[in-house]
Amino acid sequence: MKNKILILNQNSMIKASIILLAIIYVISPIDVVPDVPPVGWTDDAIAILLALFLLRIAWRTR
Repeated sequence: MKNKILILNQNSMIKASIILLAIIYVISPIDVVPDVPPVGWTDDAIAILLALFLLRIAWRTR
């Protein structure tokens, strides 16, 4: 029972970390590609899509 609680807490921490890192990257002034419309927004879109993809995997593996 204790191991199950630990796994659930680790899974929740992973989900929270993914969301937090994606938000920080999108609002951060430091980007891989400078924010020049529309090309500069592609790295932000990729970060959001990657975060959603990783969250989908995290929710499936619980």
